[in-house]
Amino acid sequence: MEKLTKEELIALLAGEKNRADQEAQRADQEAQRADQEAQRAGQEAQRADQEAQRAGQEAQRGAELHEQRRPTTLLEYIQLCHDHLSTQFHVQADRRLTTQGTWTNPAGKYCPRRLARWDVFLAEQRVALGQVVALLPETMQLFESCDLTRGAGARLAAEPPIGSERDLERFHHSAVELPVRLVIDQLFENHINVLNNSAPPPASATPSTPTRVPPTNDDTTTLIRPDQICVFRSSGGDRTLAYIIEYKAPHKLTAQHVREGIRPLDLLCDVVNRPTIPNSPDDRFRYFADKLSAAAVTQTYHYMLQAGLEIGLVATGEVMIFLKIDWTDPSTLYYHVAEPMPECEDNPPEFLYCTAVSQLLAFTVMALLGSGLHSQDERSRAIANAPTWAVDWEQVLAQVKTPADRIPPSSGRCWEPETYSECDRSPIPYRLPRLPRKKYPAADHRPQSVNQGRDPSPPDDDDGAGNDSNSPSPAGGDGTLGRRPKRKRGAQPGASAAPSDTQARNRRPFSTPPFCTHACLLGLVRGGALDPSCPNTALHQPHGESSSSCGRNHPLHPDNFLELLRQQLHRTLDEGMVPLGRHGARGALFRVTLLSYGYTFVAKGTTSPLARFLKHEAHVYQQLGPAQGVYVPVYLGAVDLRELGRRYFYAADVHVVYLLLLSWAGKDLCEAREQPGVGIQAKVVQSLRNLHALGVAHGDVRRENLVWSREPGDPIMVIDFERSILTKTLRPLEDGGRTILLTPTRGITSSSAHSSSLLDLVASSPSSIGDPISSVPSPA
Repeated sequence: MEKLTKEELIALLAGEKNRADQEAQRADQEAQRADQEAQRAGQEAQRADQEAQRAGQEAQRGAELHEQRRPTTLLEYIQLCHDHLSTQFHVQADRRLTTQGTWTNPAGKYCPRRLARWDVFLAEQRVALGQVVALLPETMQLFESCDLTRGAGARLAAEPPIGSERDLERFHHSAVELPVRLVIDQLFENHINVLNNSAPPPASATPSTPTRVPPTNDDTTTLIRPDQICVFRSSGGDRTLAYIIEYKAPHKLTAQHVREGIRPLDLLCDVVNRPTIPNSPDDRFRYFADKLSAAAVTQTYHYMLQAGLEIGLVATGEVMIFLKIDWTDPSTLYYHVAEPMPECEDNPPEFLYCTAVSQLLAFTVMALLGSGLHSQDERSRAIANAPTWAVDWEQVLAQVKTPADRIPPSSGRCWEPETYSECDRSPIPYRLPRLPRKKYPAADHRPQSVNQGRDPSPPDDDDGAGNDSNSPSPAGGDGTLGRRPKRKRGAQPGASAAPSDTQARNRRPFSTPPFCTHACLLGLVRGGALDPSCPNTALHQPHGESSSSCGRNHPLHPDNFLELLRQQLHRTLDEGMVPLGRHGARGALFRVTLLSYGYTFVAKGTTSPLARFLKHEAHVYQQLGPAQGVYVPVYLGAVDLRELGRRYFYAADVHVVYLLLLSWAGKDLCEAREQPGVGIQAKVVQSLRNLHALGVAHGDVRRENLVWSREPGDPIMVIDFERSILTKTLRPLEDGGRTILLTPTRGITSSSAHSSSLLDLVASSPSSIGDPISSVPSPA
C-alpha cells in the first residue's frame, strides 16, 4: 500500500470535508423544505377551517333567508300581521291636520229601538276560528312570507298618522282586510264544500271599492261616501253582499266614547229624545259618548236594514263594533265591542285569536256561512216598523267642542277597555265532515247537467238585452206559475196577508221560466193572437191549458196585464222579480214574470233622480211602435213602484222605484259568441235607417247597445234610448259614399252633476265599454 503524501492527505481530507458540508447543506435544505411544507399544510388547514366556517355561515344565512321568504302557515301569518301591520297604527295628534268633516242633509235614518249585548258573539267567534284552523292546519304553508309582510309594514310606517276616514280606510284595508281576504281565498279554494255542506259555497270575500250612496231622500243625490265599503261574497261571477264596514276616524269617535256609549240602551228614550246637554263633566261626556256612538251604529243599522243584512261592522282602527240584526225582531240591534290591541295584551296565551285579523276573519266566516240576504218583503216590513232619526254624524261631532267632551274625566269611573280576559278565546275544535257520495236510485232521477234547463249568463246591457232559455219551468203551487191566485169574497184586488218571515224563507224558491218571444209580447200589447213558438204559451192560456194555441188570442187586455202586474208588485217583490246583477249607465236589469199568466220579460229599473231618463226612453219606444219586435224590443209599459208604496232595495241606499218593461232582445255584439256574419254592417245600417225614418236619433250607438237574437235572418236590434233625440226630420245617413251613423253627443241633459249615472250609486265596476261605432262602409 502506497503511503500518501502530506499534500495528498490534505487534499483527501478537504474533499471529504466538502462532501460532508454538501450533505449538511442538503439536509438543511430538506429540513427547510419540510418546514415550508408544514407551513403550507398549516395554511391549507387554516383555509379549510375558514371555508368550513364560511360554508356554515352561508348555510345559516340561507336557512334564515329561506325562513324569511318561505310561505307561512295560518297562525304564523296572523302573528306577522299583528307584529308588523297592526302595530303601525297611529292617530294624528295634531288636530289641525285632521279632517273635521262636512255636514250633509240629516235625512231620517232608520233607527233601532234597542241596543243589546251580542252575548254569544265570542262563542260564535271561537266556532268560526275552529273551522278555519281545522281546514288550514300548521302543515299548510299558504300565506305571505315574513319578508313580504315586513315590507308591507314598512310601507304603512311611512304613511302619515290617521287623520281622516280616508286614512283609516287605507290603513284598515292594508293591515286587516287584505290579510283576511288572502285567508278566505285559500280557505274556499282548498275546501269549497267542507265548511257548510248545506250552504252554497262562496268563493271569496271581496271588498269592493267605496260604495257611492245617496241619502234616503230619493229626490237628492250626494257625492260618494268615503267612510263605507261593502264586502261581497263572489262565486261563479255573481256577487252577493256579505256585510258592510263603516269607518269612523279615531279622533272623531274615540275608544273612550265607545266604551261609555255602547251599552244596553233604549235608543229612543235614552239618546234620540234626550232633551238637553248636561253641565257636569261626567254627564256631559256621557251625553256626547251616547250621541256619537248611537249615531255611528244607527248609520250602519240603516244600511244593514235596507240591504237585508244580518251583520255589519263599525271600525275606528282602535275599536271594532260588531253588529247583528235578529230578523225575528229587527228593532233590536245586538253589539259586541272589541279592542284587539288591549285584548292581545291581556290574553297572552291566546293572543293570536284576539288580533284584528283573527277577529275580522272569524266575522267574515260567520257572514259567509250565514243565511244570506233577507228578502225584499222582509226588509219592507222591518222598515215600515222602524223609527227614524234625523241625525247627521258630522253635525253631532260639531257639538263636541272642548277636550273634556272627548276625554273622560278622572272621577273614579272605570274607563278601561273590556278585554274578556276571563273568557276562553281558543278556537273550538272542529272535526272535518266526511262528504257522502250521492246515490241515485234510477237513471231518471239523476240531476240534470249544469246547463240543461237553465239560462245562460245574465246580460251586461241595462236595456232589453238578457238571456235566452227554451225550457219552460213546471207550474208550481202558491206563488208559482200556472195557477190563478184565489181571492176571498170581498177582498180587494192584489191584497193578501203578508206571510210570516219563517213562511217566506221556507217557501219553495220561485222557478224562473224562459223569456217570452217578441211575437208573443207584441200580440199581448196589441190584443193579438198567442205565439205558438213561445215557450210559455201553455202558461198564458186559461187554467194552464196545453191544447193548440193556433188562432187563440191572449187572455189579457194590455191594461189588465199592467194592473195584474201592479197588484203582484204591490204584494211581493221577491216572487216573480229577479235581479240579473247587471246595471248600466242609468238602469239595472231584472227578469220579471207575471206569476198568474207566465208572461216573462225584462224590466229596466232605476232610482227616483234618474226616472226621468227612463220616462224619456218610454216615449222613444212609443214613437218606435212600428219597429217594435223587429228593430227594437217590445215596449210593455212602465210601473212606478212609488205609486204602490214599494221600492226595490238594490244596494245600500239605492232604491229602484221605476220599471221600464221590455221584451228580451238578445245578446249584445260584444258578448254574443256567434256573430251574425259578414252582413253585420249592413244589418246595423238597416236598423238605424229604420229608426231614423221614424224620427229617432239614437245618440249612443255602441256594440253594447246592438243585440242579436242568434237567428241568421234576424235583424240587429237597437236598445238603450236614454240619450236619444226625437225629431221629425233627420239629416240623411248617406254622406259622400260612406254611411255615417248619427251619434249626437248630447241627449237629455242632467240638472244635477251627481245624478247622471246609476254606476255612481252602486258598489260595482261598470261593464267594459266597446269603441263607439262612428262610421262603417256603405252597403253594396
